[in-house]
Amino acid sequence: MLAGVWVARRRAPGPVFRVLGGFGLVFVLLSLLRGLGGGLFKDLKEIEFASAFVALTAGGALSALAERGPRERALAGLLAAALVAFGAWLSWGYVVTWTRLAGLP
Repeated sequence: MLAGVWVARRRAPGPVFRVLGGFGLVFVLLSLLRGLGGGLFKDLKEIEFASAFVALTAGGALSALAERGPRERALAGLLAAALVAFGAWLSWGYVVTWTRLAGLP
């Protein structure tokens, strides 16, 4: 994620980087409110902001890696495939958990 922020700072136009920075800042502030709020902000949905931030920065880092050469392009493809596989595995775990809780087969 930090590599993606570094790449975005170097390559993205100013307005795009400011929007990305806004997502990151909102995530940090909501996380602080949740942790330091004494239970007052326990139902904040900071993950909504983190998901876009992580996806954009990871995509930027993979894109920058892929532009370096053929071996790096293959590595970026393997990393992207690993991220997709991890997401599918995690999603399947949620499906199994929630269908079991709902009493579905």
